[in-house]
Formats: sequence, structure tokens, C-alpha cells
Amino acid sequence: MRRPEVRILQVVGSMKRGGIETWLMSIMRHIDRERFRFDFLVSNSAPSPHEPEIRSLGGHIVVCKAHSAPARFAWNFGRAMREHGPYDVVHAHLHRLNGLVAWLAWRSAVPARIVHSHFDTAPLDNGAGVLTGLRHRLGGVLIHRFATGGLAVSAPAADALFGRHWRADPRFRLFSLGFEPYRQPVDRAAIRAALGIPPEAIVVGHAGRFTEQKNHLFFVDIAAALARSAACWYFLLVGDGGTRPATEERVRAAGLAGRFCFTGLRTDVQALMAGAMDLFLLPSLYEGLPFVLLEAQAAGLPCIFSAHIANEVDVLPALMHRVGLEESPEVWAAAVARAQRARTVTREEALAAIGQSSFDIRNSVRLLEEYYLAAAGRDARPLVPHAIAG
Repeated sequence: MRRPEVRILQVVGSMKRGGIETWLMSIMRHIDRERFRFDFLVSNSAPSPHEPEIRSLGGHIVVCKAHSAPARFAWNFGRAMREHGPYDVVHAHLHRLNGLVAWLAWRSAVPARIVHSHFDTAPLDNGAGVLTGLRHRLGGVLIHRFATGGLAVSAPAADALFGRHWRADPRFRLFSLGFEPYRQPVDRAAIRAALGIPPEAIVVGHAGRFTEQKNHLFFVDIAAALARSAACWYFLLVGDGGTRPATEERVRAAGLAGRFCFTGLRTDVQALMAGAMDLFLLPSLYEGLPFVLLEAQAAGLPCIFSAHIANEVDVLPALMHRVGLEESPEVWAAAVARAQRARTVTREEALAAIGQSSFDIRNSVRLLEEYYLAAAGRDARPLVPHAIAG
């Protein structure tokens, strides 16, 4: 196989199942792989569920440990670049560590060094201590000194990483994360039966890693308030992670074990949304532009979520319902009930809206191809949008 025109190293924490990883895999499936090749630099050496597909698409996973120890990470990064490079583009998705990656890529003579902000971390940054604040400021200095480009999923996410005056810097811009909505028919009765959910239940769902960020314990508090109001409410949590045991204990303590279904990690999240859920609940402490809210809208689900999440995620405003995190579980529960009664968008209408938006995968791939070519100093030839099968 001849060398691709542009070799790109995607720098991520891991290639587990998550929003950033899902987007990168979708891009890799659809990008012109005769012109672009992706490798993935990760700090987690655990096997990735995506690795077989990554290899089949011509890429590799490169392990570079010690994100939390800058000196060791710098040494490991340099070794990885010598062994697997050269790369034309380093595209970093590590938020506060993006500045360090940009500097290390500069030291390795990578011509295009792109930093990507996926999160609005303002709620965390405002309460950060002195030492953390200094690290953040140093990261910002490194980004502005060594990054050749920066992408952000929303304006608040750009503010959080690039500073509030980022619009004055031509290197920084917003970029919509494209995805492939699930379009196949679903058998709701069969999907619910497999999960042990009664066919007449009203199901409030959530999909995401069990981390403090996703606020699963508050989800359970909202569920308890809903369950007190009616017996028809059931709850579906898709994913796994460190806070799952505490969440399961909160469910048991609330006497809701019979109303909750924990699926663990799944590869069919969008099918579960379309087939098992009636509403989607996301009380996250912070986000950038949550990928799951795009998927939930594509399934036609009313979405009830934290008020701080940026408006850029609203493809179908009729489905979107924001609630402040300072509000009580009862207020959130009332918002869920209102959203259920007001549901007006069919799945077919939702899929059509996604297909016409900037979040359509083919639009996203075309723009990213052009961006990579320009970033790497290649002539941006006319691009023919296409999809790679599989």
C-alpha cells in the first residue's frame, strides 16, 4: 500500500466506547483512506473494542503511557513518534493536556498541530484551586504558542480551552461532529422484552460512561421523584464505569431495583434509543456538545438535560428541554413528565432533520478532509463526498 497523502495521529485518552471515540471511528470509516490515514495514540494499554476495525481500516493504536506525569509522557511521546512517524498532523483530544501535546508535536517537527475542545469545563474551572489554575494557564500558553489550529464543538467549549477572545484568532473555529444515525426499523416489543421492560412502560433512558461528570446519582434522585408520581416509569442506563456500583446502590436504597435496567457496555446504543426509550435524560455536570443528545434526537426522543449545555446541539428544538442543575429532583421530574406529554416529532422527521444538518457524517467528513489538507499544507483539490462501505 502506498503512503497516504496525509498521515494523522489522533491523540486520545483511550479508544473505549464513548462520544469522542464514536465520532473518530465514524470519520475513519467514511474518510478517503487512500489520501488520509489515522493512527491513535492512547495512554490506556487495555485492549480496545475498536482495535480490530482500526487495523482493518489501515490504522494502528499506539500506546503512550503517563498522561499524568509530563516528563515520562514527553519521553514516551517522542519514542512513539520515532517508531511510528512521521506524521503530517497531530490532532489532540485531551482538553487541558492539549497544550502539552502541541508542544511535543512541535518538538517532533510535526507541521500541523490541531487541538480539539470537546468540553465546556467552566463549571469545574471556576472552582479550581491555585495549582490547578496554574496548570490550566500553562496549558493555554502552550496552545497559543504551539498549536497551528484549534477546533471546538461549541462556543462555550472554545471559551474553556482557547480563551474568551478566540474568535479574534483565525486558527480557532467551531466544527460540528458528524455521525451516522441508526435508520433501520426496530421491533420495540422484542427489544423491551429482551431487557425485561414491560411493553406499557414509559422508559427514561441515559447512555454514557459512569463517571462523576455524568451525574448518575442525581439521575436516580430524579427517577425516584418520577416513580412516586406514577407506576409507569422505568429507567434504562447504558454504559459502564467507576461510579456504576454507587449508582446501583443508590437505586437499591431508593427501592427502585425493579424499575431500573443496567445494560453495561453495548454496541447498539442507537437501536436501544429507538426501540426501548421514550425520553432521554442527561443531567451532566459539564459537557461540550454531547454526542448522545444528537443520537437521541435522531431517534425522535424528547431530551431533558442540563441548562449549561450549548445551543449548538439543538437540531430539533421541539425535542430539547433544559433544566438548571440547581433545581430539585422534583423540578426535573416535572420537566420529564411535561416533555413526555408534549412529544411531537416522529422518528422519520427526526432522521430527515439530522440528514439536512451540519451533523450529517458526509458533510462532516468533507469539511474535515479539506481542513486536514489545508492544515498539512496540501493543495485542497475538489473533494467528492463518498462513503466507505462497512
